[in-house]
Amino acid sequence: MSDALKGWQKAISELSPAEQVGTPRTDAAIDESVRGWSYQHLFDESRKIERELSALRAKLEAADGFVQYNHDIAGEWHAKYSAAMKRVSELEAKLAAAEKDAERLAYLTADHADGEVRKRRNELLCRMPVMSHSATCADIDIGIDAIEKERGNG
Repeated sequence: MSDALKGWQKAISELSPAEQVGTPRTDAAIDESVRGWSYQHLFDESRKIERELSALRAKLEAADGFVQYNHDIAGEWHAKYSAAMKRVSELEAKLAAAEKDAERLAYLTADHADGEVRKRRNELLCRMPVMSHSATCADIDIGIDAIEKERGNG
C-alpha cells in the first residue's frame, strides 16, 4: 500500500462516524486533514530526498577527489617514469660514447700486425697535439673502419 493511500486511510479513520458520512464538513475535514498530511508528507519526503542527495553529492565529491588524487599520482608516476627513461637514454648515450672511446684507445695502443695500419696510427699520434678532439676522433674512426674493411676483404 502506498504512503499516500495510508495517509488517506489515516485521515479518514481520525474522523468521527458522523463526519465520515459525507457531509460538507466531512469533506472539508478530510480535505484539510489530507492536505495537511500531504504537505507535511511532501515536506518530509523532500527533506529526506535532500539528505540523500547531499549524501550522494558528498560521496561523488569524495570519489572525484579520489579519482583526482589517483590521477595526480598517475601523473606524478608518469613524470617520474619519463624522467627515469630520459636518464636511462642519457646514460646509454654516455655508455655508447665511452665504448667508442675505448675502441679508439685500443686502436691507438694496439700492436697492429699490419705495417700500413701502424704507419697511419703513428702519423695520427704525431698530429694529435695540434688537432681538435672531434678531428682526432674522426681520424681514429677512419683508421678503425679501414681495419674492419681489410678484415672483411681478407
